[in-house]
Amino acid sequence: MSKEFNAVNVVEALEAMYASREDDWLGICYNLSYVFERFEAYRLVAIASQGWEHHTGYVDYPVSGHNLGNLWEGKQLELRISLINHLIARIESTSDFKLLYSKEERSKLRDK
Repeated sequence: MSKEFNAVNVVEALEAMYASREDDWLGICYNLSYVFERFEAYRLVAIASQGWEHHTGYVDYPVSGHNLGNLWEGKQLELRISLINHLIARIESTSDFKLLYSKEERSKLRDK
């Protein structure tokens, strides 16, 4: 059963990924989908990752090198921790969590 999808639970789930994940061969989105509905997990990362300094420009794969095996070692770990920090900062700086899903934010994704 998935947890309620709200800012507090998402930040807790992201912070938990600093130490461990359900599957080190999968990225942030898929690991979040162990806690939340898959659609919500992927949509959150797609929208909230916009503006991250290392973003690949691809909505579905914001971190480069997604086919490299263990995604939580070395440079891949550094990039994912950086993205998690960005996601948390973006969530915490948004006064209303649902604003992340505004029409304006969704349109930014279509423009990519």
